[in-house]
Amino acid sequence: MGSPERQQIAQWARSIKASDESAFERLFHHLHPRMVKFSCRYVHTKTSAQDVVQESFIKLWQKRTSIDPEQSLLSYLYQIVRNRSLNYLRDHQTGDLTLSDLPENRLRSDANILSAVLEEEQPGKEMLLLINQLPGRQREALKLSRFEGLDTMRLPA
Repeated sequence: MGSPERQQIAQWARSIKASDESAFERLFHHLHPRMVKFSCRYVHTKTSAQDVVQESFIKLWQKRTSIDPEQSLLSYLYQIVRNRSLNYLRDHQTGDLTLSDLPENRLRSDANILSAVLEEEQPGKEMLLLINQLPGRQREALKLSRFEGLDTMRLPA
């Protein structure tokens, strides 16, 4: 994400924290397509992803007074959308969701998104470098448990 966009989102974060509805609307229109695409990687349908993103922005508005403009609002919003997407899967799942049920490419694409979000912040970049130095299975388990919210006890052998 470029510096001008980061600065704009930080400005919107300050305005939203002060309950500025027009700033919230601009943020929504700016990030909505990106968030729908991100959610779609989990829920697989655009309609469901749009619902998830709508709920995520509602939650953001409800939590607006706790926004820290010095922290990445984009990372926070990705986290909300991811959690809401996983909740959607849980609530609409007919059986237990296991790691083997998830397509391999979805796990990789989420790791790429995580990398892009973490690159915004220097401590996150350093953490990602350390994680990537771990042996394969340990790295996978850590990423899945910390960033994907999955139980590593259910990893396939």
